[in-house]
Amino acid sequence: MKLDVRHLVQLAAVAQAGGVTEGAALLGFSQPALSRTLSMLEKRVGEPLFVKGRRPLQPTPLGRALAEHGQLILAASRAGTIEAIAAEPASVAKPKSKRKAVTAPRAAPVKRKPGRPRKTTA
Repeated sequence: MKLDVRHLVQLAAVAQAGGVTEGAALLGFSQPALSRTLSMLEKRVGEPLFVKGRRPLQPTPLGRALAEHGQLILAASRAGTIEAIAAEPASVAKPKSKRKAVTAPRAAPVKRKPGRPRKTTA
């Protein structure tokens, strides 16, 4: 069974916020998109991740364990990013490319074939 790291982070946000709408707002997602992710994740693991009908949402033991993994992944990625930026000396930074951006040429106007004239409505 393959689980996507992003889905675990989304599960952690819902468990932390106590609801799908609140978790979606926390992540900047739409509620339907996050609901689809949770539904797909439940199908993959074969068990419910939250106790149905409870408000705020209460994760099942499996949901809690997966949400904890999501929290750890999120914390590690944030810490790793901050440490990597702080540890990189200025002399190691990649130089900017000397190449100029290439843009597409403007499209030529469409030429109509000679023949029947265009119908006009009066």
